[in-house]
Amino acid sequence: MIDRGRVSLIIPAYNEAPRIGAVLEAAVQSLYIHNIIVVDDGSTDFTGEVATDYEYVAVMQHSENLGKGAAMDTGYQLAKEFGSNVLLFMDADLRGLKPEHITSLVEPVTSDVASMTIGILERTKLQKAVLKRWGAFSGQRALPIDAWGLLTSKDKSGFNVEAALNSRFRHEGLHRDIQRVELSGVTHVGKREKEATLTKAGLAYARTYGAALLSYARIELS
Repeated sequence: MIDRGRVSLIIPAYNEAPRIGAVLEAAVQSLYIHNIIVVDDGSTDFTGEVATDYEYVAVMQHSENLGKGAAMDTGYQLAKEFGSNVLLFMDADLRGLKPEHITSLVEPVTSDVASMTIGILERTKLQKAVLKRWGAFSGQRALPIDAWGLLTSKDKSGFNVEAALNSRFRHEGLHRDIQRVELSGVTHVGKREKEATLTKAGLAYARTYGAALLSYARIELS
């Protein structure tokens, strides 16, 4: 059994000053989290400053925006220095997150019941059925720290990470032990709320999901 006292929560964040506090409020209350790492990926707002207001939160800052994958990897490097053996990744723009949601993601991994957990946010019944059957690009997931080593440098670029993890686990025969966990009541702020125009929001969605699909194809066809 993994020592459940060594769980690092890693939150990659870019311009999330108005939203990251809600995630940190839940995180600091969780008994499962050993340390909290916020990676400010070159934000132009006060994301890093907001995070430093919370006790027990380590803030790493990129001088420029390097992308979500790079921010996640920076968090991993620090978690390794902390001696953690389980990584929990969460997005910085979640709404409705509670400590019990964190428990539901972490506990199956720390008890060796699951190879990885993937959090499914509040969706329609059809969306949930699809995600449970075919996997998810969700940024909410827990995994043993050694599993991060399955990823290549290309896997960790841009928005490739979640799709790459799903594919790498399948190639290693670990996919049967992945648990998809419904996070009831948890949603995230959509890109339409963050972007100035509908066009910009559409382009942002296209970049995110396009990168994920290309990552799947690259790994599955190799």
